[in-house]
Amino acid sequence: MAAGNTIDTRGGSPMEMSCDESWVSLMDYAAKNDVSLSTLRRYIKAGKVRFKIEGGRYLLWDESGPDAATARFACDRSLLQDRSVDVRLNRLETELKNAREEIAELKMLVAIYEERMPSQEVAGFDS
Repeated sequence: MAAGNTIDTRGGSPMEMSCDESWVSLMDYAAKNDVSLSTLRRYIKAGKVRFKIEGGRYLLWDESGPDAATARFACDRSLLQDRSVDVRLNRLETELKNAREEIAELKMLVAIYEERMPSQEVAGFDS
């Protein structure tokens, strides 16, 4: 695998990464959770922990870390922004539809008035 490639797995199968993740090195995870590196390697091999390989280094997902809380907050904020964009988009699409209908009605009225006006002008000259 080339440097910089990322593999994200849980239970040995690739999966899509989500925005609420906090990745830590094996050393950091081992120190924080009081687990040996050899135990972590066995967990990785058995598919008991979520991990990814980035630049040739194994990283483990740690949802309890402060980075995870920050990542979850950023994710929630991003989702709220996406929702507000969706709401605004729906409102603008509705306004556009209404404006198009109004334009069509106005064009129809203009066509009706243009049909009446030439006949009235011609009648005015004949009198």
